[in-house]
Amino acid sequence: PPGKPAQLILARQCVHIGGLEDPAHATGTEAEIEAAFTAAYRILRRRIEALFALPLAHLEHDPARLRVELDRIGTLSL
Repeated sequence: PPGKPAQLILARQCVHIGGLEDPAHATGTEAEIEAAFTAAYRILRRRIEALFALPLAHLEHDPARLRVELDRIGTLSL
């Protein structure tokens, strides 16, 4: 398992996908269901891109700041 505090926080936050509706539970027309999957994909992509943009070399020494950044990423939407 990861050993540094920043790695532990990152590992925990990566599993948590807060505020994102599971498109597998979408109902409606085929177009509405497809729109739900497209929206979820776009949100996940935006969050992943933001995660990869983090300056982890600096944040690994500041777990509190890393948590703030990860919480911010977890709220990104369309």
